[in-house]
Amino acid sequence: MIELKDVSKAYDSGNGKTYVLKNVNLSVETPIIIAIMGPSGSGKTTLLNIIGGLDRPTSGSYLFAGEAVEKKRERELAKLRGGRIGFVFQMFNLIPRLTVFRNAELPMVYAGVPASERYERVMAALRAVGLEEKADRTPDKLSGGEVQRVAIARALINDPDVILADEPTGNLDSKTGKDILNVLASLNRSGRTIILVTHNAQIAAFAKRQVRIFDGVVQEASR
Repeated sequence: MIELKDVSKAYDSGNGKTYVLKNVNLSVETPIIIAIMGPSGSGKTTLLNIIGGLDRPTSGSYLFAGEAVEKKRERELAKLRGGRIGFVFQMFNLIPRLTVFRNAELPMVYAGVPASERYERVMAALRAVGLEEKADRTPDKLSGGEVQRVAIARALINDPDVILADEPTGNLDSKTGKDILNVLASLNRSGRTIILVTHNAQIAAFAKRQVRIFDGVVQEASR
């Protein structure tokens, strides 16, 4: 489903171009759980952003389900992100004043899904992460693990094929982090591909495949 060929990403700096990614080649079959590992500044988040259509490569090609992502217009990229790719961020990015239900519902609102269809889909997503009974609470009334579960429910809401998770357990204690990984494993068993970024070897060991990146270069990929 995902194929990157010779993908590089560079930014202009005072001394010319600085490359964050260098000729990355990566193929992802589905469904699978993949961990992208590397130290801070290695390029792993940039790689995740390109896979998610949040950023474009400077050179190279990126195919998602056979379509060239780097050639898509912004509206087409938004449709890809809104429908086939779900995002889970380390900082959760929930809106504090909104309830769990409303936070999870937001991607459907942006996608123009009729209100008559949204209730059942939100409740199904919350049920999948064990938060059905807390739909009316606001994020400040939840634990850190529960807040991350809301973020996962939000990522699920448009039934994506792929879920991208950037350090999904980074702000959680070890037990809660394991609970979140178990939720992601359950989603993988239901047919979704999970690509997570981490610098933690124990978290990476949870994945079926590990991709290591250092200074923008994929050094090792194991199946």
